[in-house]
Amino acid sequence: MKEIWLDDCDSELDPFTDRDLAKVEQQLKVKLPNAYIELMKEKNGFYLSRNWYPSSEPTDWGEAAIQLDSLLGIGLQEGSISENGYLQQEWEVDPKLIIISLNPPEFVCLDYRAHQGDQPPISYINVDTMQDFLLAPNFSEFIRGLHAEEPEEEAVIEASEKYNFDEVIKHYAEIARRGRTDNEIKRDITLTLEDAKPAKVIRLFDETLDLRNANIEEYLVNLVKVHENAKVRENVASYLADCAEGLKLTLEREFVERTLIEMRDDKKKNVRFFVDMGLAFLGIIDIATLDIEVFPRPGVITRKDQEDGNYFIYPGFDEPIARLHIVKMEVESEELWHSIKEKRNYQIGYRWNTHKYATLVSIK
Repeated sequence: MKEIWLDDCDSELDPFTDRDLAKVEQQLKVKLPNAYIELMKEKNGFYLSRNWYPSSEPTDWGEAAIQLDSLLGIGLQEGSISENGYLQQEWEVDPKLIIISLNPPEFVCLDYRAHQGDQPPISYINVDTMQDFLLAPNFSEFIRGLHAEEPEEEAVIEASEKYNFDEVIKHYAEIARRGRTDNEIKRDITLTLEDAKPAKVIRLFDETLDLRNANIEEYLVNLVKVHENAKVRENVASYLADCAEGLKLTLEREFVERTLIEMRDDKKKNVRFFVDMGLAFLGIIDIATLDIEVFPRPGVITRKDQEDGNYFIYPGFDEPIARLHIVKMEVESEELWHSIKEKRNYQIGYRWNTHKYATLVSIK
């Protein structure tokens, strides 16, 4: 695999011995992949000529790729994998994520969080954006997937197909569980909720969903559906609406329906909107009763008939939830308006990243 390295002999570490390897593995408390060990015997780090890898998610590097300049070699000196202890502490990285390439706050890691043995998957994390996703099922596949240039769309699709969706779900469920029983997780949830700020409660909610455990989800939902903070309740209602539409299948319909009905009298409009959306997806109320004007997320409206001005609204789902008649639209410039008319689709609602094309002023 010499073709993956830049020809820069000065940057590599000195060759390592079996004794060095044993000390490193003892220090890291893991068994390193044999493919990684053999690669470092050829050249013990550092700079890569193939330094792009396809990504299943957008990153700071682009829509579908990450860039890594180097791989850490094996040894006990500076610039080796043995620096993980310092790096993990400095950047608050899980000790079971063994960093093999770094461009802080981004790291590529051997992921031992849900793996025992010497064939851990490879994960990408960004501690600033909180991104955390799988790159490859093992180190060998990761090395084979490296590109000399930013990968094309075909390479990204090929990389994403290496994982079975159920395997990915199981991987993150095991990480979220952290070896705890259901009762231990419920205890931790109760303790966290005692004095947690709203942002921490929402983060706890998202982490709990990774477990894909209906019993624990119901326990948490029952606790936070009456939380004093409206954003927390809105988060719960939004998730239940997703469940009702079939995007999330962990919770049973009976529980989702009962909880949505209990939350229907919430004093906040945005919470009630998601509650009613969920009930509409379940067929309990008429979709036409939804108050579109308070919709707190962007949706895409697509012109159906230019003469009568009818549009459909898609709030991020596959099926339209309502048909609207546009009375008036404000746009930022005449040029933009012509662009909108040509594309015949544009966003409404609140500003979302940089994609504000038009604002829906009124509907009937």
